[in-house]
Amino acid sequence: MLETPPQRTLALVVGIDHYEYGEDWRLHGPAADALRCVEWLIDRGVPKENIALFLSTESWKDAGVMQWVANRQWPQERAATRDDIVRFVDKELLTRAPDAEALFMFWGGHGVIDDYDRSNYLYTEDAAEGRPYCISAPDLMGALHGSRFEHFAEQVLVVDACANKFSDTGEAARPAVGNFARTSVNNDIRQVQMFAASPGNLASNDTQRETGRFADALFRALKAGEVPGWPDFEQAFDDSLSDVDASELLRTQQPFMVMEWPGKARRRAGRVPVRSRTVEELLKLVNKVSPAPALLYRLYLRSLPDASRSIGHVAIEKWLRDLEDKRPREDNFPSPLVEFGERLAREAKSAEIASWVDTATRDNASARQALRSALDAEAQGQRPRATLFIEVDAQTQAELRWWIHAPDPAHCSALQSVAVDLSLRSDVATRLGAITAEAERVVGHRYDLMVGMIVPEKLLLAELESLKVAFEEDGLPGKPTPLNRRYPVILHWHRRARAGQDAAGKPINAWRQAVTALAPRFEAGGGADVIWLEAPDDEETDASAIAAAKLLRAGGTGICVGLGHPAAGEGGLPPEDIQGCLREGVPCFFWLAKPPDGAQDVRKLLCDVFSKQAAREAPLSIGKLLRLAKGSDPLSSVRIVWDEPGHLPSLQSFQNPSTGGQT
Repeated sequence: MLETPPQRTLALVVGIDHYEYGEDWRLHGPAADALRCVEWLIDRGVPKENIALFLSTESWKDAGVMQWVANRQWPQERAATRDDIVRFVDKELLTRAPDAEALFMFWGGHGVIDDYDRSNYLYTEDAAEGRPYCISAPDLMGALHGSRFEHFAEQVLVVDACANKFSDTGEAARPAVGNFARTSVNNDIRQVQMFAASPGNLASNDTQRETGRFADALFRALKAGEVPGWPDFEQAFDDSLSDVDASELLRTQQPFMVMEWPGKARRRAGRVPVRSRTVEELLKLVNKVSPAPALLYRLYLRSLPDASRSIGHVAIEKWLRDLEDKRPREDNFPSPLVEFGERLAREAKSAEIASWVDTATRDNASARQALRSALDAEAQGQRPRATLFIEVDAQTQAELRWWIHAPDPAHCSALQSVAVDLSLRSDVATRLGAITAEAERVVGHRYDLMVGMIVPEKLLLAELESLKVAFEEDGLPGKPTPLNRRYPVILHWHRRARAGQDAAGKPINAWRQAVTALAPRFEAGGGADVIWLEAPDDEETDASAIAAAKLLRAGGTGICVGLGHPAAGEGGLPPEDIQGCLREGVPCFFWLAKPPDGAQDVRKLLCDVFSKQAAREAPLSIGKLLRLAKGSDPLSSVRIVWDEPGHLPSLQSFQNPSTGGQT
């Protein structure tokens, strides 16, 4: 699996037996496993000077460790504190062993996972009550995936630590995570990650033998298959779970492996795949229906209990096997595989797949009914969409024009206008209150009402969508509430919304080409997959152009571009990232109004949220989620530009009078 010779490999090995939390946190095994790992690396041919060993300060004083240090003439005793490890990765890793091309990492000790099952937190030795110092495994691997470490083209991480919920530890403080320097992603880097426990599970130690059960099984498998160079880590992972203790290890810990290669990623559950008659039967029916791959992937994500644990864009058979491996999202639900079948049966209107669901749940009819009731409630919550378009006059910025488009022409409204002073947010809020009250009167409760705000370039970041409005409640003004907490709100660039035959110029032409290229993806029924705009390595590189090219590349699945939290623009103009998306014709993009905590985790969360929504209806679905989001939730600060033709008004809508609708 690793092609780099061991002689050109650098290793980071961490084993923590002692913590400042106290004696209750004492472990018997991680330090010994770390030394065992070092011995194995040296036996493979990794130079001793290429190995950085971190133990707790107390472990370095242990008689056995001291004897080992003397025998090996070990050059440096490193303390396994948060800052020492971050400093090593950020600084020393770049200069140590400059000819190294691969990186091997082992971590043994205490660990937890966040309450969203997304980030494994690995405690450092200086973790204590009120300051739970730790390293985030996704942050570490994200940093190592950056261009700074592109010379480490192959990277392996082995973690033998628990993955129980952080909230179950009783710690009042939030995880105090070490921050690594980040650079743009290098997609040519290959990573393999092995974890001793799946989310929610504990990893156990054999205290008498002083070893972690997963580390022990893995190193025995690695040594058993020794050949020149590196062993096959995937085979070793399987072999480690195939010995006499495998069934117990699988039952209690459920180890798993994640492999990320250029262009693909996949997750292996902790067992050797076996033929499944249930999967094979469903696969035949799926192939018979022959739905678009994008639709299948969206339904796969919707059926996962945690979409962040998806295995990416792979063959449909692997999606089905992955779903079969997962636990139900609710205790009274059938397996995620059955949920996928039920969702597909509904979307494809397939009686055969619905019959397969009945057969698969014949011994648990109550679980089948619970699932169908939940999906019925989900469907009933998706009413037809009506849009209240509100346009700010691009020239005078002293007038609001508005009208309603609904599926039934009887519920559309003629274009109306009202004078407004945009410099007075209170005046804008008052006008919006009156406009939305009239819109509610017209559409009533027949539709899901969303707001499409058509604005000039300089107002994209004016935060009109978050203005507090005193919405009318039973004829009386209610408590002021942000507009986007009441309705899903999306922004439209006025030049695109009014792009008639006379509209020209590079931004409009590029946009027209983009919507034409993306149209088949919208029609396929897939999710709103995100392409992230990455910070360029140099000032001359146009990050927006690169993101647009990735979005539109042949065979891609991208629908929109994520910008993170853009830096402020100059002279009242939007930030360069937003201007770049307009200039390059990117139809759909979003950003965060507030800088996020833990950018990598936020990216994963937003990717999951967007990918699970049907692309055509993503703004409405995400807008509904935003209305429920709390202030600390990254979704609460998402701002969306969605200039896809299905969400733009028809040109006739701008004429007065008008009952024109959307294209």
